[in-house]
Amino acid sequence: MDRSIFHPVSDAERERVKASLGLEGRDYIGFLGTLEPRKNVPNLVRGWVKAVSDRPNPPALVLAGGKGWDEDIDPALASVPEHLTVLRPGYLPLEDLPGFLSGCVILAYPSIAEGFGLPVLEAMSCGAATLTTRLTSLPEVGGDAVAYCDIDPDSIASALTELLDDPARRAALGAAAIPRADEFTWARAASRPHRGLPRRRPHLSRTARRAPKPRHEASHTQMFTNPIMSGMLEHIALKQPCERKVAACPQPTSARSASPNSTS
Repeated sequence: MDRSIFHPVSDAERERVKASLGLEGRDYIGFLGTLEPRKNVPNLVRGWVKAVSDRPNPPALVLAGGKGWDEDIDPALASVPEHLTVLRPGYLPLEDLPGFLSGCVILAYPSIAEGFGLPVLEAMSCGAATLTTRLTSLPEVGGDAVAYCDIDPDSIASALTELLDDPARRAALGAAAIPRADEFTWARAASRPHRGLPRRRPHLSRTARRAPKPRHEASHTQMFTNPIMSGMLEHIALKQPCERKVAACPQPTSARSASPNSTS
C-alpha cells in the first residue's frame, strides 16, 4: 500500500471531490472497483435501496470504477426509486481517490471472491468505515477494522443500516483501519521473515560430503532401476522443454498502476 497516495485528507479536499461528483453537501456510500459479477454490485444496489429509501436525507450511491461486464447491474438500477441517487462516474482520477474514499460515509464492498481485495485496503488506508464480506482473502485484509455482511441484499441492507445509525462505530472503524492498513506496506512485508520458504541446508564440510552413505539408503543406480522413479524422471525430462518454452513467452503487463480503481 502506497501511503503517499492513499491517506486521510482534509475536509476541503473531501468537499472538492464531492463537488466534482455533483454531490455538494450530500452524503454518499461509495464503491470502488470494476463492475464485474464477482463484485456483487446488483445486490449492493438492492441492499442500499432497502437501507436508505425511508430516510429523510438518503445518501447517494457512487459506483466508481471500470464499466465491467455484469449484465445484472442495469436491471438492478432500473428498479431504484426516483428519489434516490445513483452515480456511475467511471474511472476517477488518481488524485481524487483519497478524497473519494475519505469522504464516503461507508465504503461498501460486498464482494463474492477476491484475489486480495485492494480497494478495501485502499479505503482503510484513507480512514474509511468499510463494509465487506468474510469471503476469500477479505477478512485477512480487514481483520477487526472493518464491518462484515453476507452477500444477499437483506444482509447488506441490515449492515448498512446499522452503520448509518451509529456514527460512533463508523468513526471507530475508520480510526482502526489506518494502523491495520499500515501492516500491508511493502516495507513491512520485506522486513518479515518468509516462513513459507524452505530453510537453507547447512553447509557440509568436504570430509562430510565424501563420507560413505549408509547401506540402507538407495544408491543413484537403484533409484534409476526403480520403475516408479524411472517413470517420474522420464516425465520430468519430457516436461522440461515445455516449461522452458512457456517461460520464454512475454508476460502481460498489469493495468493496475495506470488506473487504481479499475480492478481489485
